[in-house]
Amino acid sequence: MRRPGIWAGCVGLCFLFGSTCAEAASASETLYEQYEKLNTPENLGKSFAGGKLYPFQEQQIRILGDLEKRPTIESARVIAQVVDEYLKRIEALGAQKFRQSPLQALQLAMVSLCEKHAGSNIVFAWLEALARSPLTKEYARGRALGAVAARRLREVKPEDDADGKKRGQLLLDLFLGDLSMSRLFHAPARLRQFAEHADTVLPGDPVAFRNATVFVATTPPKRYAADFAFASAIAEKQIKRKQPLSRDEKRDLLAVCNEWLKTYRPLAAKENYATDLLGSQMLVLGGYAGNEDLAALLVENGLKPIPYVEKPDRPVRPRPPRR
Repeated sequence: MRRPGIWAGCVGLCFLFGSTCAEAASASETLYEQYEKLNTPENLGKSFAGGKLYPFQEQQIRILGDLEKRPTIESARVIAQVVDEYLKRIEALGAQKFRQSPLQALQLAMVSLCEKHAGSNIVFAWLEALARSPLTKEYARGRALGAVAARRLREVKPEDDADGKKRGQLLLDLFLGDLSMSRLFHAPARLRQFAEHADTVLPGDPVAFRNATVFVATTPPKRYAADFAFASAIAEKQIKRKQPLSRDEKRDLLAVCNEWLKTYRPLAAKENYATDLLGSQMLVLGGYAGNEDLAALLVENGLKPIPYVEKPDRPVRPRPPRR
């Protein structure tokens, strides 16, 4: 896998900030040394398939959290080194051994660390490397892609993309790429992140975003993702913000449901342990008052919408007075 250059970025930082860079780096370097001391053959040779963490894993996660709190100018070089060495270790293990490795437990902390300091170009490059790695777990990849998307979207001025097509294409290519439908049903984290960022492209106008992506969503996985983003935006508007749907939104909602019933639901049924987020959203929306046509379509196809029940507000219990 192509890797970002670490030292070019670091030389640039030190050139800009002189001795301050070397002096300030000592705190981050100390954290790096503490972290690296725990990467012993004995620790890394332990078997781990989830569940309760080993004490050394808890220590490493805490150290990475402390490194996350350091200033970017101080920590960028160290973060690059930590992620570079981490990726080298997991790639040396290979997929089968990595599934039993304690290194799995560090991925979210790695992504969080890079996300916090993504304003640094060198750290951002390693965030992208984490997102690209075939050994990054989907829950961590989704968050990494979300952080990458946030910066990429900021690089496109809304006035240069009034119809949202450019940003829609950017998000579809970033999150979906050449992902297959089979893998898509096991990647809920990236789908949720896609929908969250899609809602920022043309906020408050789900139909406009769907129109923007209809020609650039060129594969079934991309069309599924675009439909899920649309359904999520509808749920946000109707259920969370209690706003009525327009005629166009109701029309497109029925069209999305028809496509799900015809194309995506049969594919999800073939997968073991599939997570069909679009289907779940259809059932929820079908159970919401005002979506009777959607509910009828679901019932016609042998499905039962999930009745929406408003969650009651929990009364705030007064705290007892201090003695």
